[in-house]
Amino acid sequence: MTPALAFTLLKFETRKVFRRTSARVGLAVMAMLGTLTPIGLYFLYTIGAAKLVQALDPAAPIPTSADIPVDIALKLVLELRSFFLLPAFLILVASLCVAAEYSSRTLREDLLRPIPRWGLLWSKWGALVVWSAAAVLLCWAPNVLVSALLFGGEGSLGDITLGYFVAFLADAALAAWLIACGVILRSVALAVLLPFLFLVLERGAYIGALFANGVGMVPMDYRETVDQIVIWFPSSLLRTWSGFHPDVAWAWQGFTGLGLITVLSMGLATVLFDRMDVP
Repeated sequence: MTPALAFTLLKFETRKVFRRTSARVGLAVMAMLGTLTPIGLYFLYTIGAAKLVQALDPAAPIPTSADIPVDIALKLVLELRSFFLLPAFLILVASLCVAAEYSSRTLREDLLRPIPRWGLLWSKWGALVVWSAAAVLLCWAPNVLVSALLFGGEGSLGDITLGYFVAFLADAALAAWLIACGVILRSVALAVLLPFLFLVLERGAYIGALFANGVGMVPMDYRETVDQIVIWFPSSLLRTWSGFHPDVAWAWQGFTGLGLITVLSMGLATVLFDRMDVP
């Protein structure tokens, strides 16, 4: 497949993705999250903190926006978008790329064209990656602008921006896994329900393991082993972006895991898609 054909396929699939209602709603939610979060924190820190200080000690200095870290809203948005909000929208959008087109038989129309099957499948993943990039940008750009206007405290925009980039890499790995789920399940309902259910149950197991290790429910001799296992959990891999924090080191397991998820998912999806009967 020539680069020109690959670019044409990617552009075609990207247009289809961005025309989906769920994709547009997801982008709108990300933009609102990036814009409203710093505004909400501004009023919480200034008005709320000022009233609290006055109630406790009228003579104490009232907090101002200059005391608020400039990157605090960016950190909060990164947490909020990653805790099921972005994955939920990505699951919806991904289910429409393969499973919905298979069920509606529009996938067959694309395969009638003189294009390789793997090229069509990878262009669908590429379209999800482009959508994920737009979602990250809509969280980051308005957040930086509003935070720069409202806040004046210390903070590193460079470090948190690197965190957003790694979050984008995690989204790309998740998109690859969802493409594989769509090829395997071929049903919109199953392609939405089962991945979401898996992420919920896996997140519960991840939090449970961290809690058990943290409160001493695990014997001392096994705590380090549990930590080494938990770091490979999907929830941990999808939080590789947290390495930007000064108290959390970048983990090579996170980047390795995201790479393995992407390669194995797209490899399996390519093999199965090539052998799949499309009605």
